[in-house]
Amino acid sequence: MDKSKLFYNQHYRPCRLLTVKDAAHYLGMSRSWLYIQIKLGHIRVTKVGSATRIEISELDEFADQLAAS
Repeated sequence: MDKSKLFYNQHYRPCRLLTVKDAAHYLGMSRSWLYIQIKLGHIRVTKVGSATRIEISELDEFADQLAAS
């Protein structure tokens, strides 16, 4: 597994699927801003039961698009 694509959550466990809170922290943005981006369809999410999770690769791709614009 590529360690550069891991994020360590608040419990110091490596994960590739992030909560919205952790994803916002990863991007350096607020949760409300991230929810807006999700609602606009700019960031794809994965539902795990009722929980919303976001893949790090999706966040990296979105950040690259923001940097390019």
